[in-house]
Amino acid sequence: MCKVLTFRNYNLIVIATLYCHTFEFIIGNFFPLFGSLLLLKSNMHIVTLSVWSLFRLLFTFEEHAGYDFPWHLNKAFPFVVCAEHHNFHHEKNIGNYSEFSVFWDKMFGTDQAYIDFKTDERREELGSSS
Repeated sequence: MCKVLTFRNYNLIVIATLYCHTFEFIIGNFFPLFGSLLLLKSNMHIVTLSVWSLFRLLFTFEEHAGYDFPWHLNKAFPFVVCAEHHNFHHEKNIGNYSEFSVFWDKMFGTDQAYIDFKTDERREELGSSS
């Protein structure tokens, strides 16, 4: 019998970015960072790789910090995942799997629990303000 491993860190902290299964690390971290290097080999400029790696790491750290910083990319681009969206994934351990763009969550409907949660939250706010 296989033992099912589950993610148990519910409070977002930057160190949580390192807490993942080996398969998740390879598919979700290694390939997005270094996939282009594997494809382009020596045609990839080291500065391009460095800038891309720095951007992805800083974005991931910011997302796992649990704060909605005023300079976050989702202020300019509404399709970019915000910390609150990703925090729901860690808190409920359902849906909101996207790390950068909400496109895939929207396409496959994995953000429906989050949408329902936000709708209920807005109803409560409107009900308490009247």
